[in-house]
Amino acid sequence: MDIKQIFSEKNLKAFIQEMNAQKPDGFLVMNSLSRTEKNGKALDFLDDYERTIEKYFEKLTFGYSSLEREKTQLIFIKETYKIMEKELFLWKSYLSIRADIFLLYLNTEPEKIENAFLSKLDELSGIEDFDNMAFIGHNILDLNKKETRKEYAATYSSAIYQALIDVHYNKLGDHPIELLNDLLKALEEVEKYSESNPYFHHERLMIYRSLADAHNDLANKNIAIEHALEQFNHWEDIKDSQYHSQKAMTLFEQLQINKNFETKPIEAVLKKLHHAYLLDKNHHACEYFTIKYTLHSLKITNFADIQKLLSKYEQLYFELSIEKDELEIVQWVSEMKRALEWKKNQLPSKFITEEYDHMRSLMSRFIDYDSSNENCSKLANAFSLLSKETHDLNLQETYLNQSKKYYEQLLSTKSKSFYDVSNYVTVIKQLIKIKRALAANPHIENYIELILHELENLNNDSNDFSNTIFCAETYLFIFENSSSYKNNNLLDKAEAYYNGGKDLGNDHFTQPYYGLAKIAILRGDLLLSQKILKTCDEIFSNEYHAHEFKECLDDSVFSPLSSFIKSLHSSRQKTIKSLGL
Repeated sequence: MDIKQIFSEKNLKAFIQEMNAQKPDGFLVMNSLSRTEKNGKALDFLDDYERTIEKYFEKLTFGYSSLEREKTQLIFIKETYKIMEKELFLWKSYLSIRADIFLLYLNTEPEKIENAFLSKLDELSGIEDFDNMAFIGHNILDLNKKETRKEYAATYSSAIYQALIDVHYNKLGDHPIELLNDLLKALEEVEKYSESNPYFHHERLMIYRSLADAHNDLANKNIAIEHALEQFNHWEDIKDSQYHSQKAMTLFEQLQINKNFETKPIEAVLKKLHHAYLLDKNHHACEYFTIKYTLHSLKITNFADIQKLLSKYEQLYFELSIEKDELEIVQWVSEMKRALEWKKNQLPSKFITEEYDHMRSLMSRFIDYDSSNENCSKLANAFSLLSKETHDLNLQETYLNQSKKYYEQLLSTKSKSFYDVSNYVTVIKQLIKIKRALAANPHIENYIELILHELENLNNDSNDFSNTIFCAETYLFIFENSSSYKNNNLLDKAEAYYNGGKDLGNDHFTQPYYGLAKIAILRGDLLLSQKILKTCDEIFSNEYHAHEFKECLDDSVFSPLSSFIKSLHSSRQKTIKSLGL
């Protein structure tokens, strides 16, 4: 039997019939399930499917060599996946991708193999499939050729850097240690073929620090942090401020792992960070505040001594930061706030209040400040952020008016980006809410006119989901907050944007459905709103979780349908319970 016969339509159908005979809840049962039910069953079913195919192939490919059997098995898997994907909501599995590779190899003319597989590398780079990329490099491409080797290394590096972004933002999934170790292997692979970056110590430093954090046991934490510190032996320029700041933070992590909070090692870390500031006065203060707030969040017996050290070095850092320009205070406050947000849940409320008071004190000098245009964005953003950290509505209004003023100066002098306009509009929306809270009949028409003017003249990317939803929500906001504009086609405009967002979101986001359901209620069409919410429940519930509609239940506009929403949720919960999953 040749390869073509093995994955002929006749054999595929025979295999599917055999699967149904062996496993009653196979394809036939799958066809009777709803889409969300299929999603939940697919995982269990695929495990059985891939085990069964191995047994099937022992019979089908008897007498073949092991390589031929592997190739034909993978091709067969690929072909049967095509049939399964018509009925099931499936993702690309490792085996399916490997089968893709074999099919491409078998169906490509020899002289076109290299270009075809360099293109395949680009595709695999996008999904960070390091194993299959290495498989192509070692088994198909000629890496003795300089240009091929260069392109292979560049594409592999691109996939690594994409993965490192996830590491940086701590998006490591359910198996962080496995992922990080895979990344280390990937670095070894690309090092063999890269000419421009012979040692990836910056990348290894990040990975080993993440490994130290991911491990639970002390021994492995210490091994990982020691490997991280080894990377500084390969740093090209020890006069680089990043060398000193990164080393300071790595040493600090080592102190935390071993609960060593004596004043001497803490001061060594602070000195190292101070050296980074001396080398580059534009160096960001976030590292210092990370250390400060971490130490404040711990129960340290010698904290009084530590506090003196922190105060001493904070003053040194601050003086160096503003030596060049007073406006560096704005950056200082931004870094301070970012680090405080990160540790907020672990710090005493009294200390947090004191820190925000200090930020407000530092920013007070910039109220009605005569700023050059290039600093407007920085000032506008800082005042907007500060407005969120006080319950005093009058103080909020003061900060938001400052933010509004700087955004208007910024927007008058440059081409308007969506980012700048959306920030400006968000500030005005906050001002409208405060005006309504402070006065029974607030005069907000001027604010509404400003928003409408920006929306009508906005250079919006119609293919961007976030931009589209922002416009929809803003038109809806105006309709809800100003009686003077009720008949201004606002709901029609919001509806058009929400429908655009629904198409762009591919059923991954609830905002378009909530928005359209809300518009239906505002138009008095409760039946249409119920229909939209039912669709939302069908899409965003699954066999294990009933969609909760929390945002809808918290919104007073949905109060006429609150009983309906609760019954929808209750009914879904009963369905899940009946499945016994």
